[in-house]
Amino acid sequence: MFIWAYSGKTADKLPVLRSVISSALGRERNANYALLPQNAQRIFETARSNYAAFVSGFVTSYFDKLKEIDIYVRQTGLEIANRVSDLVKTLTTNLLATVGVVVGGFVAYALDKKSSPQLLSIGLRVYGVYTLVFPLLYSLILHGLVDYTITKHEFKQHTSELERNLHIVGLGRKSGTALRCRTRHFWFVLATSATVYIVIGICCFLVARRLSLPSVPHP
Repeated sequence: MFIWAYSGKTADKLPVLRSVISSALGRERNANYALLPQNAQRIFETARSNYAAFVSGFVTSYFDKLKEIDIYVRQTGLEIANRVSDLVKTLTTNLLATVGVVVGGFVAYALDKKSSPQLLSIGLRVYGVYTLVFPLLYSLILHGLVDYTITKHEFKQHTSELERNLHIVGLGRKSGTALRCRTRHFWFVLATSATVYIVIGICCFLVARRLSLPSVPHP
């Protein structure tokens, strides 16, 4: 028992051996001198068995946590992918709406060239304000970007806690690396959507300004 307890992993083996010995001995100190050698073999086998169960349970728990981390990383990646999908759907919807506004405006202008420019100018200004306020500021920034920031913050906090509990150095960094492609994809779609909305808004104001200018009569 002495050789086994002090041969590697002493900090783990000694508590197990002490616990088994204390369960085999009684309160009478003199009687324990006889009980210890009598039960030595059973104590030794029980200690080794309990230690094996302890190590096995620890390893099983350790790998269960690693599996939990892997599942959590996949779920976070799926959440980011859903954010990207929402941004793309919103961008597509607004582009189709822009096409409808442009086509409808020019159709109205073709049908009534005398009154349509002023009405088209007002409509373009209103649509330009709508594009910059709702799709860009509200949907893209206050909803999409804020949700992504919260998801990333919760991910870093959770992985940091697991890193401290499992004593795995660099776990947060490794987990973040697994989401790098998703993160780049999100920022690319976000930047593209923001650029498109800004361009649409600017074009609406420029065209509206052009239409609101008084026409110069031909000599």
